[in-house]
Amino acid sequence: MKSILSTLLLTLVLGATAQDLPIENPGFETWDYYNTWTLEPLAWVTGNSQLTDHVYPDSSAFEGELAMKVYPYTFFELVPGIAYQGVPTTFIPATFSFAVKCNIEELDSVFVKLRFTNNFNPVYTKVWSSDESIEEWQMVTLELDQIEPVMDLVTIEVVAGYGNMFLEGSLNTWISVDMMGFDQTNGIEEQACTPLVFPNPTEGSLNIKLCESNSIASRATLYSSIGQIVIDEQNQNMLDLSKLPSGIYTLQVTDAGGNTSRQQVINL
Repeated sequence: MKSILSTLLLTLVLGATAQDLPIENPGFETWDYYNTWTLEPLAWVTGNSQLTDHVYPDSSAFEGELAMKVYPYTFFELVPGIAYQGVPTTFIPATFSFAVKCNIEELDSVFVKLRFTNNFNPVYTKVWSSDESIEEWQMVTLELDQIEPVMDLVTIEVVAGYGNMFLEGSLNTWISVDMMGFDQTNGIEEQACTPLVFPNPTEGSLNIKLCESNSIASRATLYSSIGQIVIDEQNQNMLDLSKLPSGIYTLQVTDAGGNTSRQQVINL
């Protein structure tokens, strides 16, 4: 049983510590219009887990052959259409960019939302929106605030059909997006060298080896899955997790130069 738990937690951590924040199918090119468009194509999903009824390919793409077009639900005129996917992360990148065009009817609006969460609890949100039509493709770049919350996921939402009330939307309203991507050039965790933390998973004792030989971490802070500080030590290269419950934690290490990095660890 313990072996199974170890394997499961390790899989979760490996997924949650991706540093390049890859967006699956950012250019929408690998969606097969005739065969797989309605079969959950590469991570983009909706409330019913399939891109049906209100998400379509747009052949007038910004780049390549396809983009993604979102309409309000066709069966329920007052319900907005949403397509989304989640990207594992432990930091906020510098920017998020995408190509967009849209058609706005009546009092509708469209938007693209980034929601950074920890254990499904929101910790940071950034939204681009428009209540006016954009006839030709344009590139949008969102500057993201460099704050340091503990997080494990960012969700990208593309929404069409919000009017002056929560549930409203014309069937002639739509938004098309293409070429999505993150830039972590100024991201919090990007640095020349990341400290080595071992063993990970651990059964209690966690060692920290900094990039500079024989250097000591000026501060090591361990956060729970809900962002609470459970260990906070100074001038230490070893932490004792033996009294903590099993689970996934986030370790923040600060070296003598003030450089900070975060990574997730498993306590068995």
